[in-house]
Amino acid sequence: MIRLQTMVFLALFSTPLAAVELALPVECPDSGCLIQNYVDHDPTGGHMDYACGAVAYDGHEGTDFRVATRSEAAQARVLAAASGVVRAVRNDVPDLGLRDDNAPDIANRECGNGVVIDHAEGWSTQYCHLARGSVTVRPGLRIAAGTEIGRIGMSGKTEFPHVHFAVRRNGRIVDPFRPDWTPGACNAGVERGLWNATAQQRLGYRDAILLAEGFAGAVPTARSIEAGTTPGFTDGRSDVLAAFVSIMSLRAGDSAELRLEAPSGRRLATTRMAELERPRALHNLIAGIRRPRDGYESGEHVAILVVMRRGNILFEKRFSKHVQNVMQR
Repeated sequence: MIRLQTMVFLALFSTPLAAVELALPVECPDSGCLIQNYVDHDPTGGHMDYACGAVAYDGHEGTDFRVATRSEAAQARVLAAASGVVRAVRNDVPDLGLRDDNAPDIANRECGNGVVIDHAEGWSTQYCHLARGSVTVRPGLRIAAGTEIGRIGMSGKTEFPHVHFAVRRNGRIVDPFRPDWTPGACNAGVERGLWNATAQQRLGYRDAILLAEGFAGAVPTARSIEAGTTPGFTDGRSDVLAAFVSIMSLRAGDSAELRLEAPSGRRLATTRMAELERPRALHNLIAGIRRPRDGYESGEHVAILVVMRRGNILFEKRFSKHVQNVMQR
């Protein structure tokens, strides 16, 4: 039986670890992996990732590799990060998140569906929240690095589609990005850590990540954006023309604005997120209009997202949708 352990803070080593080399535990796009949370290095009631940022939460013992929406999860393969022997498997927990209707009792099954693999020199890796029925390995099986062991899901104690990847040596949590981390050793650059060269190329530290964007023909909700089920804007008969974005891993001091402009350049709608007083894991912005009586203006409607950090532009993103006024045909 797989069970998330109570928080055991990182063992700090004064000499280099006899290290295992880790491959990516998921298939990541060329643009890089989406990491929602890193290991928490703060031994108090706060939280701090290896770069002294806030992309973690209090007591978090692993790295959360996620996909943008639930609709992408079924195709997201989870892979063994190193060769070893499968120690434990669970594969029968319903693939439902904490906020879903009919969510099951997950007491003592917080990991959901998962796999534990033992490696050499006392190392082990754990993979949690896999989709029910997707686990392809069994206890006692010796597997190679890169072997598919399941698919990303929503089982166990989770609110978004991801695999919680935990690394341990002799039962103690180790951060694969900074296994020898000491307080104050902050570096937000690319860290080799325990990762192999290929993984390192996909794992640069990032925050304030644009997770999803699009246009909708109905008012989006947080749940529909997360699930990837927001009704798309089909044509000028749609009741609503709404641009939406989802941004993850925001810092204190971040702010954002989403504007929707007509083909003529006229501003149709603006939504703002005020400067944050504390970090926020995920934030959605929606800017839209109802269909005017005489229809939408024909042409390219443009959405403009501006994300700021302490008053300075962090990044901008423009995306557009062509609209035809069917009311004037």
